[in-house]
Amino acid sequence: MAFAFGETPFNVTDMVAASFTSPGSYGSDVRFEAGTEMSADPQSDAIELEGYGKFIEIATILTHINLSVAFGGADVAIMDLLNGVTEATTGTTPTSIGKTDIDTGGSGLPYIGIIGDLAATGIANYSVGVPKLKMDTVTALTLMQRAFLVQSGSARGISDGTRAIRFTRRETSATSAHATYYA
Repeated sequence: MAFAFGETPFNVTDMVAASFTSPGSYGSDVRFEAGTEMSADPQSDAIELEGYGKFIEIATILTHINLSVAFGGADVAIMDLLNGVTEATTGTTPTSIGKTDIDTGGSGLPYIGIIGDLAATGIANYSVGVPKLKMDTVTALTLMQRAFLVQSGSARGISDGTRAIRFTRRETSATSAHATYYA
């Protein structure tokens, strides 16, 4: 497969999320401070029309996007956004305490949008984004001996009325594809 501009995308360089308010309208970007993985897997339904012992027609329809993310560290801002909660801080520096409580029930998790940027071997850079999604569960925490904290989660993206997923390629290294994602 030939890639445009002669490059091959290879490395995650940035991941951001923002609250979804309406198609093309989002809250402020919140950066994953140590984004390590974003996987977008489009899902579809296929239907067949059978007659006389054979398929007469087949239709395949994109239904949603399965997305998974992983990120390192105790990234409170992104954890709060993904889980629809807010950190409560008491006290003042240097003795302040921040607490994030996640409870069951309530109004559910919020709609968000996520964009991941990729570097490439040539002059272009890429972005992959899912404009409207909800996390399937609150983010999981993996705590291990002699290892950094890693958080992960999965989500399902649906159409925002215009698209369910967007791939953006920009032929320059001066501006990220993310910066022009919705342009």
